[in-house]
Amino acid sequence: MTLASAALAGSLSETPAEPMMEPMAEVAPAPYDWSGFYAGLSAGKSSGDFGFIFQDTGAEYLTTDINGNSTGLFAGYNFQNGNFVYGVELAINKLNAEFEYAPVLSIEDPMDLKFRVGYAWDDLLLYGFAGATRANYNYGFLSTDYDINGTNFGLGVDWGMTDNWLIGVEYIDRQLDGDYAGDFDEDTRADFSTVQLRVGYKF
Repeated sequence: MTLASAALAGSLSETPAEPMMEPMAEVAPAPYDWSGFYAGLSAGKSSGDFGFIFQDTGAEYLTTDINGNSTGLFAGYNFQNGNFVYGVELAINKLNAEFEYAPVLSIEDPMDLKFRVGYAWDDLLLYGFAGATRANYNYGFLSTDYDINGTNFGLGVDWGMTDNWLIGVEYIDRQLDGDYAGDFDEDTRADFSTVQLRVGYKF
């Protein structure tokens, strides 16, 4: 019996060890996608100056400071290639500003076309832009608005709060000129900048 027990014990195979479970690799979240259409609202503060220039001498006179609020609507489209983001944007603004030495003067409805280039760190986008601005001005007692056109440039930063909602801050400088309202040999010049908060929705 002792021999049989020993033989039986020797014939039993060892219980196999349970396989080790390999840890699952963490899946990195997809980078933020800046491409596509977007639109939103802006509000900020504007400052600068406006003046008239004699065409024959280039002398400037009746220069007045511009200070006030700006609100607007914007819409655009972004293309993304890796970390680089390219886009075009159109903005329509309302300038509610005081002109220190010419209270009857107003610059109305600046419209900005911007070509943007930026660099994205995931959901943070830093960008610069340049483009064209079209506006008009009225000198109070004149019944007609007159064109004043030029260029814009600036910098901005956007943060993608969610896949669709954006918030950002932008600085834009506008340099505009045009003909004086009337038959005088004079030109107009406006140079004003705006710092604005922007809230947008990406479709």
